[in-house]
Amino acid sequence: MKMKNNKLEVFKSHLIRLIKEEIEGGEDEQKGADKVLYDTILSPSDINAAVDALADVKNYGMYAQNLRDPKVILRVFGPSVPATKGRVAKETWDQSNESEKLSKIIDIKSRAPQEWVKVEEKLESKFDEWSIENDNTSFPEFLVTLEAKDLPMEFFGKYASTYFATKTPDNLKKYSGVMTKDNQFIVSGDKIIFPVKSNPFQTKDYLEKVLKTIMGNAKIPYTIAQQESDDQPKVVSNVQGIVDKINFVKTFDTPKLASKFKKLIPKDFAEKITVDMGKVMVSDITDPQKKNLMATALKFIADNKPKKEPTEDAIKESLSKLVKKILAEEKFPDLTGDGKVTRADILKGRGVVLEKEGVPHYTKDGKEWKGKMHKMPDNSLMSGNPHDKDGSGPNGKSEKLYHKEDLNKKSKNKPMEESFKNQLKKAIMEVLQEKNLNNKK
Repeated sequence: MKMKNNKLEVFKSHLIRLIKEEIEGGEDEQKGADKVLYDTILSPSDINAAVDALADVKNYGMYAQNLRDPKVILRVFGPSVPATKGRVAKETWDQSNESEKLSKIIDIKSRAPQEWVKVEEKLESKFDEWSIENDNTSFPEFLVTLEAKDLPMEFFGKYASTYFATKTPDNLKKYSGVMTKDNQFIVSGDKIIFPVKSNPFQTKDYLEKVLKTIMGNAKIPYTIAQQESDDQPKVVSNVQGIVDKINFVKTFDTPKLASKFKKLIPKDFAEKITVDMGKVMVSDITDPQKKNLMATALKFIADNKPKKEPTEDAIKESLSKLVKKILAEEKFPDLTGDGKVTRADILKGRGVVLEKEGVPHYTKDGKEWKGKMHKMPDNSLMSGNPHDKDGSGPNGKSEKLYHKEDLNKKSKNKPMEESFKNQLKKAIMEVLQEKNLNNKK
């Protein structure tokens, strides 16, 4: 419960700091004016006692964690992802110097005495050989000579639990930081000055809160004041016509696109343009000019986005859907004229001649044929029997025969020589080709 309360306090502190930053900087930023910077001045009753209090991490309470060195935390506790700790531990050991390795050995021996005994047992024979050869009986110095791959598993532990310390509140306190003289503060007479530029807590209000905690824990009377800092930002006056210059930089996927975009940049910027492979830079321009260039770049990228070619599977799927749609929406025509759509209509659509009892047959030139007839494998009716004997054609050759109505249709329309399936496929391909041509336009 205590840990949860501490985290809540830290969250509240950060939230207050962010709100105060907005309040302090909002109006000035809207007006375009630069804020005046103020240093924090601490006037303690005892200057030496105050400096000592600032050097004692215990006085900082929960604020000490804000001053931790991330590199130190990583070196002591390892990475936050358990799966990577073992690899990082071995890499760290191999990259450490002799002094750092000896420190780590002392650390492991004190934190994990049981694992340390196992390490000694597993390396006993190698250590004895090394001791005789080097006339040295120091086990830690022997370990320093070994690479990570030669050390037993117990030296590192599962997920480097032996090599790296566990992140507990007490362990973290050991590596919490403090504000130091000539870094975060300066001693001037009987006052301690905290320059705004080196404030580790970002805002003066947050710093004041930390100082109150430190001085309160050390039981030192004090007063806090603010004075205008000597290190003020340089003023840039837009009224006098002085404008900040900035750069526009955009990287495209290919040098060709970068070169193409360059042609869209106004000619006035010709001397300011630099193109390096896919990167385009326009230097020394104003903020409005940069915004215009960025808008042009975004439109250019959208217009030149590569179109993905449809895959073979995608085309097949589209054709399948189109065929199903056509078959679902369009009824097969009544080709026989009997008022029904039957198998006979489908056969006739495929070009099959259907026989009718007592119906005369005609040659292609319209003459009625009363001689012998025979059917072909495709069910079409031919003159003569057998084939090419006693037929209606020259020298008795067989010719295709027709019913009267079919002959009339043949004279007006193109015969349905293709199957319905082929006709449908052809129509679909024509539609797709037309669509493709329209897209290219």
